[in-house]
Amino acid sequence: MVVSLDIGKGSHFGYFRAPNGKEENPFEVTNCRDGFHQFWKKLCRFKKAHRLRQVLVGFESTGPYAEPLLHFLRQKPVQLVQINPMHSKRVKELILKVLQETGWRIEGPSGAAVILKLHPSTLRSWIKKLGIRRPA
Repeated sequence: MVVSLDIGKGSHFGYFRAPNGKEENPFEVTNCRDGFHQFWKKLCRFKKAHRLRQVLVGFESTGPYAEPLLHFLRQKPVQLVQINPMHSKRVKELILKVLQETGWRIEGPSGAAVILKLHPSTLRSWIKKLGIRRPA
């Protein structure tokens, strides 16, 4: 199971994906103890529902904002992976390029999701998360 965390000052945004392509839409994680416990319960339910054993949590380095959640997660059976912000920038550029090349078509045989080898709902989630907007 892969967990992606977009770290923020007051809250974070999470996303889950199982190896079979099943996913949880992006959701908010408040930056407090209760928020962390709710996040963990949600993660455990997803993990159990999809009969998964391993959890990989990826997050961008964002200075001190991640520390409370990372401290919480270091006590859990997960693997933490810090992602270079430059990689996120390159993913955004790649998605934008493919969307432009496909005329902003996401689904279908020549849609961006097929080219990027992503499920259409995953691509839509990433477009939203990365703040990609179609020009007017």
